[in-house]
Amino acid sequence: MKKYNHNKAGFSLMEMLLAISIFVIIILSSTRIFQLVVQGQRQAIAAYHVQENLKYFFEVMSKEVRMATMDTAGDCPNVSLNQLYTVIGDDLYFKNFEEECVHYYMEDDNGVNRFKIERGSNSGYITTSSVNINSLKFNVQDDVSGGAQLEQPSVTVNLQAEAIASELDKSEMTLQTTISSRYYE
Repeated sequence: MKKYNHNKAGFSLMEMLLAISIFVIIILSSTRIFQLVVQGQRQAIAAYHVQENLKYFFEVMSKEVRMATMDTAGDCPNVSLNQLYTVIGDDLYFKNFEEECVHYYMEDDNGVNRFKIERGSNSGYITTSSVNINSLKFNVQDDVSGGAQLEQPSVTVNLQAEAIASELDKSEMTLQTTISSRYYE
């Protein structure tokens, strides 16, 4: 005859429910942490994208603005005679070192505000369509008397831009820089 051992160690229903509950809490917590990490990574990528676009914008613009020449012949429309830079509204006008009339401004491109440059008869966007320029302001500091510069001219650019993305992944930046001219008379 066989003997059955009824004293085998096992888990009770309460112990099983407690173990499953702890396991579910750990899984839910780690899932939420993972979601937060992914969201943070998306925001960092959006911020990097906006930063790279604006960096390129400022590099192109600063080189050309530094090398601006005075329009003494008056052949550039919207550029004041014997001035390096002219600001009309939110637009910047000047004559570059290649004697081309230059116009920097913001333009709507299918619902996205992008930075645009016109040089003579050529024009093109300098920011991508995935970055929206919310605000662009130019401020010119110069002191001209009798066609002579009394102080070093400079252009201050205030810019606010954001990545075009879902609300959770948006990244907005506000930047300001001042570019001084290399034009000496």
